[in-house]
Parts: sequence; structure tokens; C-alpha cells
Amino acid sequence: MRRGRCGRNAARTMARKKRAKSSGAGKDRPRLLGRCARAVAERRAALGRGTLAAALVLLPPMAIALGLWGARRYVLEHPEREHVGARVRLVDAPDWLPPMLRRAIVADLTPPVGADLRDPGLAERVYQRAEDNPWLREVRFVRKSRDAENSGGVLEVHAAYRAPAARVLAADGRRCAYVSHDSHRLNDTVPRWRARLQIDGALHEAYFTGHEHVPAGARDASRVHYFLLRGVEAEPPPPGEPWAGEDLAAGLRMVELLWDRPYRAQIAEIDVRNFRGRASRDEPQLRLVARDRWGNRTEILFGRFPHPDGDWVVSPAEKMAKLDAYADAHAGRLAGIDAQVDLRRHGRLVVSAYSEQQRRSQAARRRAARHQTDRVAPLSHRSAP
Repeated sequence: MRRGRCGRNAARTMARKKRAKSSGAGKDRPRLLGRCARAVAERRAALGRGTLAAALVLLPPMAIALGLWGARRYVLEHPEREHVGARVRLVDAPDWLPPMLRRAIVADLTPPVGADLRDPGLAERVYQRAEDNPWLREVRFVRKSRDAENSGGVLEVHAAYRAPAARVLAADGRRCAYVSHDSHRLNDTVPRWRARLQIDGALHEAYFTGHEHVPAGARDASRVHYFLLRGVEAEPPPPGEPWAGEDLAAGLRMVELLWDRPYRAQIAEIDVRNFRGRASRDEPQLRLVARDRWGNRTEILFGRFPHPDGDWVVSPAEKMAKLDAYADAHAGRLAGIDAQVDLRRHGRLVVSAYSEQQRRSQAARRRAARHQTDRVAPLSHRSAP
């Protein structure tokens, strides 16, 4: 009995020890898990520090190598000189611009030697030079571009041009200066001859500053006709500057009325000497002088332009209609038919015949000029609007 009780006590003691061990292991489990998590985090941090260190060591050489490769490829694909020159191209140059005048404008706009196309202020400087050129009425813009044929660049100048409208005889009666339609003084490098050239099987009209520049094979060479404005009081300004004066403005207004007329080349002079009646109140303020190829002279009395508010004088439209009808009635001729044609009367045209002495002089001029072959033609293209 006693021995059996001891055995049971031993069994109970063993069971308590087992329960104690099992309860102690449960308490230590969270601590074990925390230690494992901390170890994993430390290993990850160590791995990240190693990767960052490796990247800091390897990336700069890789970036340098990649940059050198890209630069080598760009140089091979875009070969450039150390200096990129630029030439000027007139994009909107009109047909009436002679080659010599075109070259002169290009030379005036070309930047100094050593200018680089990559200069950011180059286009602006060429724009300013273009605005100062007397032949360019309005400079729209200047654009840089690469030259497809050469290794340099191109400065494209887009502009509207001033066309010469007339020659103005100075007050001394000896000097002449050219004026544009917008009343600006031009230099003397104007188109003086016109001819047709055979280009690619077709005839093209071309203009030249002198007869010596007309090619040998050109056809129908003729002088370019300019009206002569006589009696302008103001002295001519420097080329490119506005030419002031009401008499000049009236003469240019007359040029505009005659510009598209088929008989324009027959009008040799526009006389404004009596503008506002400064020479005589009884004489017409504006008169035209028409001449034929034999030198026969016909005066066309135009009178004055009406006031802006309107007055009793015949309108310019009615006067030009009378002149058109007179030319149509004489097969397009104005000169050599009558000595004088007066456009100032309402509803009628007044003509004065040549005297007998004038008729004899006409016949003599025809005999003297029988073999004359010089031709005169008007400038057929005006400046771009």
C-alpha cells in the first residue's frame, strides 16, 4: 500500500515537471520570433548597403562610357565644322529684280566674315540690316536653316520689296533720282532693260540693270519705261528715306492711275510744276506729256485732283475714261494725233490739232528716225503687296 502511494506521487511529480517545461517554452517563443525578425532585418539592411555601395562604385564609369558612346554616335551622324558659316537667301524676291541688284541686296544683308549660324542673335542682326535696306518695304521674318548642298547654313529673308515707280527730275534740271510707289527714294541700281530668255524650253521674262548685262541669245530686248516727274520742289533724300512733298504725292497718284493702262509706255512725263497754281492760276496743275517713237509730242491736260470733301472738278475716273476712249479711237495711240488733249471739261473731250509747222516737223522726225529699232516697254511687275 505504501509503495503504491509513492509510485503515484512520483508520477504526479513527473507530470508537474512536464507541465512546467511546456509552460516555460510557450513564454520564450515570442522572444525567439523577435530575435529572428531582427536578424532578418539586419541582413537585409546589410545587403542594401552593399548594393548601394556597389552602385555608387559602378554607375559613374557606366554613365561616362554611355555619354562617350552617345557623343561619338552624334559626331559620326552630324559632322560639323568648328565654325558654321551662313549665306543670305532672298525667298520672296520679285521677278523684276535684276541679278545685279539681287546680288547687291544679298551683299548688304550678309553678316560680317566670321559670323556663326549658331549665334542666337545672328537672325536678329540680319533682320535689322534688312529693315535698313532701301529696296525692302516690309521685312516679315528671317529664318535659319541648314544648307542641303553645303555644310554651312542659310539665312532666309522673307520680305516685300519696293518697285521703282518713276524718275524724279531735280530742281536743277540735271539730276534724276528714282522713287518707289510708297514715296521712298531708291538708289540707281534699277531694272533698265527687259528681255525674254530661253530656259528649259520655255521663254521667261528677265530684267537687267544695263544693256551690257543682257545675254546674247535673249529675245525682244527693250528698255524699261519710267515716268519722269518734272517740277518736284523737295530735294531727294538719301536712299531708303521717305520723300516728302504734296507735289510728289500728286505725281505718284497720277502714276497709280496710269500704271495698268495699255498706253502707259507712251506717257513720258508727269508735269507738276504748276501744282496748286504756283506758276499760273490759269494753267492746269497737272499735265501729261505723251511721245511716240518718232518724238512727236502730245500734251494731256489733266488738271488737279478734287479735294477730299469733294468739289466741282471732273473726277479722276471720268478723266481716265475719256483718255481710254481717245486711245481706243486711235488704235491705242495717244501721241502724234493731236497737239493737245484736254480732260478737264465735264461730259466732253477737247482736242487741239497740230499746226502746219508742227506737221512738217513731225514728217521730218519720221524720216530721221526711219531706221530706229530701239523699243520701250513698261515694268510689268510691281512690288509684292
